[in-house]
Amino acid sequence: MTESFNLVTEPWIKVINLEGREEMVSLKKAFKNASQYRALAGEMRIQNLSILRLMLAILTTVYTRFDAEGDVYDCLDVNDKMLVTDVDEDENIEFFNNLLETWDVLYHQKRFTPILDKYLKLWRNHFDLYGDKPFYQVTKEEYNQLVLDKNKITEKSKGNLKLKLWNRQISESNNKTAIFASRTGEFKNRTTQAEFVRWLITYQVFSGTSEKAWMKAKKNGKYPLFAGWLYKINPVYAVGNTLFETLMLNLVFEDNRNQIKIQKPVWEYAKIEDYFKRLKNSSSPNNIAEIYTMPAKLLSVRWDKDVPTLFTASIPTFELENSFVEPMTTWRRKDDDIAVPGVNGDVTTEKMWRHFGQYIKTSDGDKYIPTVVKWLNTLQVEKMLPRNFQINLETTILVSDRSAANAPNVEIHDELKASGEVLFDDGGQDWPIRIEGMIELTQSVGRAYWTFARDISDIRGLDKKNHQLTDKLSERFYDDLNQPFKKWLQSLSADDNRPKRELEWKKMLEKIVFSCAEEVMNSSSPRDVQGIVRDERILNIFTATNRLRRQVIKILDLKE
Repeated sequence: MTESFNLVTEPWIKVINLEGREEMVSLKKAFKNASQYRALAGEMRIQNLSILRLMLAILTTVYTRFDAEGDVYDCLDVNDKMLVTDVDEDENIEFFNNLLETWDVLYHQKRFTPILDKYLKLWRNHFDLYGDKPFYQVTKEEYNQLVLDKNKITEKSKGNLKLKLWNRQISESNNKTAIFASRTGEFKNRTTQAEFVRWLITYQVFSGTSEKAWMKAKKNGKYPLFAGWLYKINPVYAVGNTLFETLMLNLVFEDNRNQIKIQKPVWEYAKIEDYFKRLKNSSSPNNIAEIYTMPAKLLSVRWDKDVPTLFTASIPTFELENSFVEPMTTWRRKDDDIAVPGVNGDVTTEKMWRHFGQYIKTSDGDKYIPTVVKWLNTLQVEKMLPRNFQINLETTILVSDRSAANAPNVEIHDELKASGEVLFDDGGQDWPIRIEGMIELTQSVGRAYWTFARDISDIRGLDKKNHQLTDKLSERFYDDLNQPFKKWLQSLSADDNRPKRELEWKKMLEKIVFSCAEEVMNSSSPRDVQGIVRDERILNIFTATNRLRRQVIKILDLKE
């Protein structure tokens, strides 16, 4: 392997261009030609999200210091390393207005400006896989200085993490062979530098807690283990028609009207020890660029041709409560004053629309709505996005296997699309409240159908200890609902007759639930017809279906 591979100039990011062909480009080229690419196109969606956040950290850092013309904002002093050295707190409100203006100029000219290239050129040494500041890694000397003595790297050390486990397309441990992996034998641990970088970035935000090596800390190195940040939350982000549009829609400028926050990505720390010292003190990130770039592991790499030997150590975590600096997460309330990010896998098998209120404001308060969604609302209120702009929110989750090692298990992805004028309703809440009402009504019908499925299970003498058949039928019902509801939601507009559109969904819901029940009836057996006695009454396929019909008609308030 060569002694230099710089992310700024070497091709490593996979993209799809507007003609549908895959290309591999450098950071510099990805930013320069972002409008000519449809999207990131890595090996997995979690990889695309990880790289997207890295790119956003760079954009956030640069354009909160310099405007679209490349001039430093009046309230800041910046040195020759492009670092902020002083802030005039009296300019808070004007600063936020300037940030909005910068966003507007960039978005409508559909390109980033030369100041971005200048920053990348100035900090390029921090984006190299090798050297004294290896990207998202530490040197062997730094690693040995920071870990416990028993975990130090020596000439005989074999490493504690195999690439085949790190590569999520393989995910093979030493104890269990991945039979259907995309590679076999020795090739599972071999890689190119470009591929290595993509999985390096992904690993640092989507890793579990299986490491046996520890950093130096109090109590013999024991401290709460740090899993990858994106692996712990329920991410949500916006997707546009091009890579440029996706970057811009997610380029959230924090509301600095109370306090100007200085962006500080991890590579801008003078010494890596300074960053980890903060973590030891459980000091949470206070800016977007830092939370987008913070590594989950202390990592050092030793190369032997195309086979990397990986040394990793767990690092201290920080408090999750009220860490509202993270723009791309849903939130769960613990009590009146405390919230934590939505937990990875909270909605593993449930589509985004079923948790509509976690993403879109449906009540007077919006404190627990994802910041990226509130940002899109701000852009529409400020008329930087068209009134009928189509909002496409997506989530990508790597679900844990729930083992002691908290190992990644499966990737789940979903999307929620609707017009901005519907989701934000010109700052009001009429459409969102109505949509939430339709979802609650749908969930009520879903509970009635679950009861029907349980009745069928009882008739067949199944599910005595669990609800396997019941849950299977219920999941199939929701699967049949997903596309119709998404299509209905996406078709809504601010000019619609709203009660009429609600009635449209009710009728569609009634048709789907009765169709699902009919499908069960068509597969019924003589035992289903004969039924059982429950509560001194006959329960068979017909009585169960009739009860479902009565419940659904009552819930939907429709005449049969």
